[in-house]
Amino acid sequence: MSKIRKTQLITTFGPGAIYVDEKGVSQITSGIDHWYGSELSVHEFKIDDSRLANKLGVDHFRIPPPYQNERKEYNNKTKREITKKEYLHTFRFPTWHVCNRCSTLTKTGPLAKPTRDDKGVLRCSCNGGLTQVRFVSACQNGHLHEFPWREWVHSDLSTQCTKPLKLNGHGGGLSSVVVSCDCGKSRNLEGITSKEIGKTLSDKLGNYECTGAMPWLGDDYRQEPKCQAPVVGMLRQASNLYFSKIQSSLKIPDQNDQKVSPIYELIQSSANIKILKNIPAELQLEYLFDQCNELNAYSPQDITDVVQILLKTVENLKLDGFTNEIDYRFQERSYLIADFRNSDLVCNEVNFSNTSNKVAEYISTLTKVTKLTETRALEGIQRIESKSQNLDFPLQDTLRRKSLDVLGEKWLPAIRNYGEGIYFELNYKKLTQWITSNKDWLECRISKMVGKNPPKNMVLTPTYVLVHTLSHILINQFIFHCGYGSAALRERIYVSDTEGQEMAGVLIYTAAGDTEGSLGGLAALSESEQFFDVFFQALNNAVWCSADPICSEAGERGGQGPNSSNLAACHNCSLLPETSCETMNSFLDRRMLISECLDENSHGFFDELIL
Repeated sequence: MSKIRKTQLITTFGPGAIYVDEKGVSQITSGIDHWYGSELSVHEFKIDDSRLANKLGVDHFRIPPPYQNERKEYNNKTKREITKKEYLHTFRFPTWHVCNRCSTLTKTGPLAKPTRDDKGVLRCSCNGGLTQVRFVSACQNGHLHEFPWREWVHSDLSTQCTKPLKLNGHGGGLSSVVVSCDCGKSRNLEGITSKEIGKTLSDKLGNYECTGAMPWLGDDYRQEPKCQAPVVGMLRQASNLYFSKIQSSLKIPDQNDQKVSPIYELIQSSANIKILKNIPAELQLEYLFDQCNELNAYSPQDITDVVQILLKTVENLKLDGFTNEIDYRFQERSYLIADFRNSDLVCNEVNFSNTSNKVAEYISTLTKVTKLTETRALEGIQRIESKSQNLDFPLQDTLRRKSLDVLGEKWLPAIRNYGEGIYFELNYKKLTQWITSNKDWLECRISKMVGKNPPKNMVLTPTYVLVHTLSHILINQFIFHCGYGSAALRERIYVSDTEGQEMAGVLIYTAAGDTEGSLGGLAALSESEQFFDVFFQALNNAVWCSADPICSEAGERGGQGPNSSNLAACHNCSLLPETSCETMNSFLDRRMLISECLDENSHGFFDELIL
């Protein structure tokens, strides 16, 4: 196995991903069943994030190990004991090869390795070098297959022909790639990559069915029950052959935190929150100790931390669970708007009440996040299209042979990142007035975004599109001031119209996989005057895109970007690296932020500020 970073084992090159090593061999990363050998101590790789673990239905998370196992061996030549490491397993895939001399198609095993006499290359019977074919087939449930060469050339799923096959290609298109059989049959590959219903590889072969194959879990492994998804032909290095489904979470105190939970419960049961809120900060501890003697068992700092959270959240905030993503993020938001400090999260609310900057009228909350801790867990994989869930199978079943239900310990691979950021929220009252005043126009814009490809498991609202687009143009502006490139920054959107959980904010942050985190350049931008100046510059730049008027008119022509889900938003003005965006650069519209000019057709939220 080539050198792969730990973060890549839950993203680009995780279980089921195809990569090409330094010798040019296409390999597939094995499942997580045997990531940890008997000689490894699992304890040192565990990550504790009980909130995210509860959400995903597991006990804990584990960092990908640097190797699978190690053993001591005695070397007779050196007369010394040496340590040999057994690295994570990979399998050769695809196993169909084409000879560079006679063009014959040959199938090998997943563990096939060339001998020294072959000079590192598998050999055909004619002594020509064997190269892995470029084509595979897959379905949306994450299953992966060898391309059905014999069935394709004979246009028959039940063919009994066993004569040699050959693959020849001339030119660049699929129509010029021809597979032939010595029986006289031949067929080009035109149309094998079609995803259109009725024209997929399954349809062209007469109801060719997915077998549920997962070669990264074993050459003969098949997932049950039977898969119903159509099979599509693909290039083995196509960008949509592998989507890692990542679930991320900020590390905040929760019901399993041994310090926070008891203190929280004691304060809630013994103290009057309304009275506590009106008591000066320096007298709050005295009041609490008078109300509850049991609090004397805890340090003043721990009690103060909980009080800060309690007074910053709504009284009905539930720390004991959540029912959906809004509840989950509302918990995080309640800490982000507070002056809070612990080993995982340090937030300081920025006071801008005395500023005369006009931007401040549009902002209700601004927080400097000096330190944050993020857990990023691999929930499963998908192919062809990235969706919220698989069609017929649990996402987690794509990572291992054994279901989580039959394991002694339920876990998923994850990494822990550390960083900094800025959190801000828009003025919700002003936002509500804008939505009410421009209701018809906004409904028309939203309908164009979701007409052909409605988002899964989310209701697309004007608030979301506005906040999401604002996040993108701010990141594109921050890179000139904070010392980080756009690929180093990420967004985390906090939007809800649910009564009692209203949110219209975004956390822009940087996170790195080491204990030092980052250098403070982003968090430093949260100083009110500097933040408002950069905010204004970003909006001012968003008025005009270098691709205008084409970019602004894209909505009238049916949209642009992934699945035509963007309106006035393109690579020149709004798009980010896909790792920075939560929705892979979908659902963006610059014209919701600001119009081209101030007239009767102006509807942008920030029109009065900029135009």
